[in-house]
Amino acid sequence: MRLSLNSRISAITALLPALLVMLVVYIGATGWTVWMSLTNSRIPDYAKAPDGMRIGHMHLRVGDLAQAESFYHGTVGLDPTRKRNGAAFLSSGRYHHHLGMNVWQSQGAGQRDDQTTGLAWFSLVMAKQDILAAQVERLRKGGTQVTALADGVEAIDPWGTRVRLLRV
Repeated sequence: MRLSLNSRISAITALLPALLVMLVVYIGATGWTVWMSLTNSRIPDYAKAPDGMRIGHMHLRVGDLAQAESFYHGTVGLDPTRKRNGAAFLSSGRYHHHLGMNVWQSQGAGQRDDQTTGLAWFSLVMAKQDILAAQVERLRKGGTQVTALADGVEAIDPWGTRVRLLRV
């Protein structure tokens, strides 16, 4: 018997929940259940991100792209890698991007109220103490208020997001 394309798609779609359950069971046996549940909004079984979780790159909504580039490139010291259609991408060490910024739904936005939903802070980890010291000096020379933390410093971007520079 030969199935039409629509029949084959329907059959595969019908099997997806069972395949997903098998995948979750398999991953659960290897200790990755928490990671899978982080991607499934129907499973409210975690109170926080797993300990030790690291994010490779992130994207920020900013109110002004030029101002964001001035802060994250000029003051923080990330290198621009690409700019297009209301977005800019920056990195460290010639990676394609560690930080993306865009104004797609936030053009003209001001500083976020700390009492509203949104990203409160993120951290950039420095491999060596001398790199962290140079970054702190760069922030201060750029006129940014720097607050000492136990393992680094914190600065605030123009939209109220705290940027933590930490030593390993």
